[in-house]
Amino acid sequence: MTRCILLRRFATAAAISILAVGAQAQGLEPWRTTQGAGFLQPQLRKSALHEVDGSVVTEGFQHSYRVRSDFGHFEAEGDAMLRRLVQEIHALQAMKQVTKTGAFADATKEVLKSPFAALKGLAIEPVATVSGVPKGVGRIFDAVGQTITGDESEYEDNEAEALLTLSKFKRQYAAELGIDVYTSNPVVQTELNRIGWAAAIGNLAPSVLTIPVSGPGLVVVKSLGWVDTLNELLVEKAPSALRSENEEVLESMGIESGLATRFLDHPLFSPRHETVLVRALGTLGDAKGREHVLRVATGADSEEQALYFQQLAEMLAGYHREQSPILEILPFRRLVVARAKNGHLVALLPVDEIRWTRSAARALRSLGLNPPGSGTPKKIELWVSGGASGPLRQQIGAAGIALTTGAHATLGLLD
Repeated sequence: MTRCILLRRFATAAAISILAVGAQAQGLEPWRTTQGAGFLQPQLRKSALHEVDGSVVTEGFQHSYRVRSDFGHFEAEGDAMLRRLVQEIHALQAMKQVTKTGAFADATKEVLKSPFAALKGLAIEPVATVSGVPKGVGRIFDAVGQTITGDESEYEDNEAEALLTLSKFKRQYAAELGIDVYTSNPVVQTELNRIGWAAAIGNLAPSVLTIPVSGPGLVVVKSLGWVDTLNELLVEKAPSALRSENEEVLESMGIESGLATRFLDHPLFSPRHETVLVRALGTLGDAKGREHVLRVATGADSEEQALYFQQLAEMLAGYHREQSPILEILPFRRLVVARAKNGHLVALLPVDEIRWTRSAARALRSLGLNPPGSGTPKKIELWVSGGASGPLRQQIGAAGIALTTGAHATLGLLD
């Protein structure tokens, strides 16, 4: 190790150490704060269909929103979930217009005449009867395989076919609306199911479904080959088929089968979460340590955390693609950092706003004093999907850490 590198490492570590210790007495930002919603983009804060309540709570590095809309009151934990919710509210407006048509009323009558008791229940109580339709449909594939062998009745064959038709319609229609078909929003799932059954077995005319969505247009998706392929997969492939392909991709990375199964069996990761995360890791070439992302992801205890780990994988893929190839992913506390070909150590955080809290000061101090991996990094980079507070910018700037914010837009993360 050269004297120059030693001095650079000492200077960076010492600066972070001094800053962190000094921050104990002054400069620390509180873990929980409340502010107005004025920092949001206007079309995200308010539209003809919704409005974000004036007080926004920030806890840790995530904003918490309350949203009033024509379709009820909702909560959104985090900027990504707010963007999803606003798009869903505009999609609900389009779906409500469909369900007010005479064609939909006629199609619903046909659904209720169906000889299948289960389908009648779905038409009347779509969410209660088939909570999480997509995962249920994945299990239907087993029944379809049995039908081919002649073990199932014609009645069951027809019912399975109807369920598969519903599932595919929902995926296609949700894609046209710009929303996630696997959303946990029960209001959205109710409308998707109602229209889905009307189309699947009620002969709802396709022309009725062309009502445009007047969404906020805030979703940023770069025109990337793997993203285009991913969107096609999510529409065309049923959940069981996605799982099978994800298993193959993980196996090709050398991921141990038990870890792959634990990840794919995690109840909070939807087929979309899993597919985006796996495909993003799959773009990292020969990068070592991808199993560390899966290990931390299996600890997710909420839908918001599932989305966090999905976007963490996307940020890794984005840095690898646009900055410098990722050589190795390394565990760092409950997070991961990456060692890149340019010699930099990169910490990637898909958070709304990183602030100079006690935990941030300690983490950055630890990263500077004891960077994971072998060798000394030329530079430490911190990439954040959202923003950063003034105090944090000042502190890490003095420590020589390179900060990049707004990665959600620059890297084109999927919400």
